[in-house]
Amino acid sequence: MGALGWPRLTFLVLAASALAGTLMSAAPVSASATTCQAWTEPPAVGTGANYLNGVTLAAGCVAWAVGRETPGEDNESLIDYWNGTAWSAQPSPDPSATINALQGAAAVSGSDAWAVGYYINSALRAELPLIVRWNGTAWTQVASSITTGTSVLSAVSASSAASAWAVGETYNTTAGAYQALILHWNGTAWAQQPSGAPSSGTSYLQGVTATSASNAWAVGYVFTSAGRQSLILHWNGSTWAQVPNPNPSSSWTVLYAVTATSRTNAWAAGEYVTSDIGYTLIEHWNGTVWTQVASPTPGGPVVRLSGVAASSARNAWAVGNYGPSTAPTEQSLILHWNGTAWTQVPSPDPGGTGGTSVLTGVAARGSNAGAVGDYSTSTGIQPLAVHL
Repeated sequence: MGALGWPRLTFLVLAASALAGTLMSAAPVSASATTCQAWTEPPAVGTGANYLNGVTLAAGCVAWAVGRETPGEDNESLIDYWNGTAWSAQPSPDPSATINALQGAAAVSGSDAWAVGYYINSALRAELPLIVRWNGTAWTQVASSITTGTSVLSAVSASSAASAWAVGETYNTTAGAYQALILHWNGTAWAQQPSGAPSSGTSYLQGVTATSASNAWAVGYVFTSAGRQSLILHWNGSTWAQVPNPNPSSSWTVLYAVTATSRTNAWAAGEYVTSDIGYTLIEHWNGTVWTQVASPTPGGPVVRLSGVAASSARNAWAVGNYGPSTAPTEQSLILHWNGTAWTQVPSPDPGGTGGTSVLTGVAARGSNAGAVGDYSTSTGIQPLAVHL
């Protein structure tokens, strides 16, 4: 992938097929990002629908894609692993007999990675955070400090083996509303942290990124009397606090993802709606202030940027989906930042007429990048991946 200009995209549809053979070796291969192979077809898991919600990259062209698969009425967590040459499905803990789902992933190295989401605790009749960790050999569940109530994790980011953040929402019985949830890993345990979000009303966190133990961002939205307004929080090493940012629509402005490469370069992505028409939303942090940056909106009324990732100040990606006025279905959407402007680049739409193609997560490391999601046809829902 070229860092500038119109990138060359290698498209890959992760089609469903029977899982056969043993799992690939988990040891990461040694390769530079500039020579990373295009992703090939990974094994499908189960016989039901497969969804990929998040992706992360590590050195040596290693990648993990996480989500869920639905063999019938139940949901099981799903982890696909790319070792630089081939995909393999890795067993992941499922504490619930009914619903387990992974929403986001983050890798410290090829032998240290996290994935987060939620599961249903049947005894409590509630959703609880699901946190699993890769130690180079296996994925195991790691306890969180939340054991009661209803809480969901949407994203995770790790700046080192001793510092990681996970965000989502938790139901506050006193306020009678869902509110922003932030958990921190200190190298030993996960513990809830004050979020700095509004203490009253409803708020959700959808994305998180960290460049160091003293610099992290979380994004999402809050409900106001007028509708949804975007929310950006910053960690300075001591506390989380809300930071002002543009809200181009007073009734619907939402941020779903955030990425940062330094203290002076961060991107947030989402959507806003005006007069029932949706638009892509990209905002940039320059070290002082958040500003809205022009981004292509190919069609509506449905438009959403669900993921964003940057590897440098001159290379960033945003992915999502849109519903063009000329078709009754949603199509995948990829935008690229070349240091000067955001432009739309070609993306696959295997759902075709009557189906949908959606990208939900993206990751970038050096010149290696990839996005994941799903597509639907009359035969079901399949995983979708794009190697950038």
